[in-house]
Amino acid sequence: MTLRPPQAPLAPDTGPGSLRLAGRTVQLADQLGIETVLTNAVRYADPAQARVADVLDAARLLRPIPFRHTDQLDPGERWLKDPAAMAGAAEHIAQAAGAGPDRALRLLETTVRTGEECRVDPVADLGLGRAHFPEPEAVGARGGGDVDRLLRERSLAGMTRRGLDRDVAAMARLEEELAIIARLRFGTYFLTVAQVVADVREMSIRVAARGSGAGSMVNHALDIATANPLDHSLLFERFISVRRKSLPDIDIDVESARRLEVYDRIFERFGPQRVAVTGMPETYRARFALRDTGLALAIPPDQVDHIAKSFPHLRACDITSALAELPELRGLAAEAARYGPLFELAEQLDALPRGYAMHPCGVILSDRSLLDRLPVQPTPGGNYPMVQGDKEDVEDLGLLKLDVLGVRMQSAMAHAVAEIHRTRGETISLDDPKQVPLDDFWAFKMIQNSDTVGMFQLDSVSSPAVLFLLPCRPTHRPARTALASGPRHGLPGGNASACRIKIGWPKPFVRTIVRKCQVWRSERRTRWWA
Repeated sequence: MTLRPPQAPLAPDTGPGSLRLAGRTVQLADQLGIETVLTNAVRYADPAQARVADVLDAARLLRPIPFRHTDQLDPGERWLKDPAAMAGAAEHIAQAAGAGPDRALRLLETTVRTGEECRVDPVADLGLGRAHFPEPEAVGARGGGDVDRLLRERSLAGMTRRGLDRDVAAMARLEEELAIIARLRFGTYFLTVAQVVADVREMSIRVAARGSGAGSMVNHALDIATANPLDHSLLFERFISVRRKSLPDIDIDVESARRLEVYDRIFERFGPQRVAVTGMPETYRARFALRDTGLALAIPPDQVDHIAKSFPHLRACDITSALAELPELRGLAAEAARYGPLFELAEQLDALPRGYAMHPCGVILSDRSLLDRLPVQPTPGGNYPMVQGDKEDVEDLGLLKLDVLGVRMQSAMAHAVAEIHRTRGETISLDDPKQVPLDDFWAFKMIQNSDTVGMFQLDSVSSPAVLFLLPCRPTHRPARTALASGPRHGLPGGNASACRIKIGWPKPFVRTIVRKCQVWRSERRTRWWA
């Protein structure tokens, strides 16, 4: 079955895209004194892509092309036409409206003038190139000049609360970070994230910061991060640096069972005009492209299913090359002519959006102009506004993206604490090192025995495998920290000495820093540098 060819420009029938409807619209606008513009409602670049629009329409309506209603058909003219073609269309419409060439000229002039008024400046209108944080008033400051004062005040209070106000090194680190934050004008960012974390704790939900943000003393003072960065030799420059223009990124882990409660609290705190969630576009790959194109061409579903499953997981643009090259597709290639333009059209769907899903953790916080600058749509559940763009688009637009990750183990720990309180009447704080010591003997005994299933941050299948390879077993906290990071970033297995290379150090202090951070394995022993 083949697709219909594109129709003639402004076909003289009725319905969307018809010359008669366009002429009557101009007559009605003239009677009411309303200005009229001429657009082509562009969907594709050239006429040949009208067939792809047909496939997308069929996928959206879940109907093969021949069985759709006529008012749901793309007329085949919604391509980007040149000025001469649009001028010709204006003349035909003016004639259909019973007017002369002057009306066609006025129609074009009004269209050009309206287009100029609708011009969008990426910098002035969308704010490209600058950060957009919530207004200072939304985080408790009295104005833009009061943000740095408030951040300093809360940071110093936090240092006193943690008993670090008399620690010379800690206070020097805090002052250094505050100076950089003030220079980069990121103060509102820290106050915003601190408010979110405080609200989560107020809801009795477990929360913990992860990533490079744990290397900030300001985050530690604001109770965003638990660990003291000086105790673990963490670098603030990995998180924020005057040499980088990228926005800081703080990820927070919360209980997976209550993640949406956190979302609701963020919307309640900052208001729906400042908050949205990040979208996650799903684009066409080979199998989905073949299924939707087969539906459009009215190919029997069982045949479409067989064809789609025959292909490996690859991009749609590689469909014809896979037919020609892969041995397992030779039988399908031999009968390709039977399916008409199926494979050709499916290839043209490559990388086009098939749908949008709600990102599992991205929350956007901005000022009141957020919804004026970005297009949003409801999430599939309809609960939150979702930005029509991925996380890279959000970062380019200078928006604060807070990753609120739902961690099942956080929910498991919260449930265990609640059950202990219910059955024994004991109240345990997992963040209190006096109740949960970080050097617990029996915890490390389990690690040494590779018994890490169900152990927080070490419950992946790779952790026991790495422990099995080690000639000695970790016995202290820096070793556990290195083990948690090792499998994710790659820890050498087998005979690591065969992989050694001789390197040169640009400065002596670089070797000192690297030696403090590295985990390496020799043939006889493993060293854990803390």
